[in-house]
Amino acid sequence: MASFPEVIPAGGRDKIKVVVKTKGYGGRNLHKRFVVHTNDKKHPKTVLMVSGHVKAFARIEPRYLRMIGNAGQKLTSEARIIPLKEYPFKIVSVEPRRGKDIKVDFKPLQNNEQQGYLVKVELIRKAKGGFRDTVLVHTDSKQKPVLELPVFGYLRTVKKGHVKPQPKPSK
Repeated sequence: MASFPEVIPAGGRDKIKVVVKTKGYGGRNLHKRFVVHTNDKKHPKTVLMVSGHVKAFARIEPRYLRMIGNAGQKLTSEARIIPLKEYPFKIVSVEPRRGKDIKVDFKPLQNNEQQGYLVKVELIRKAKGGFRDTVLVHTDSKQKPVLELPVFGYLRTVKKGHVKPQPKPSK
């Protein structure tokens, strides 16, 4: 998102403000390019670059949950959420954004070496096909009140009575 003056006169100066959304970049480097269009015939476009390291707020392992199986099969998956020392927090609650395909729960990790949480996702969808949702992890932190854990997957149909052909025994 950018804000800028409507016109900067030739030889004049002003500021261009750029806001970069860093969601999903925690613990990684970010590089963004912006193109400024001008009426200068020699330089009709100028490319501005913004780059830097985005600090992580928590360690989430894995960063997303993928659930693949057969329609009607019980599927569960888990993620660990570990607060970083610089940003301590407690999980207050978890909920699915949509809630029609998954149900979620959490509990503190039972580990003396590491403070954190285990988020468990259970697939409640029965029909074949793809699904996508997000677990909203509500924290007591003012800096990051909600963490997001993407969940997606696919349920395939198993044909009843379908038996894989067996090779004929050799004599």
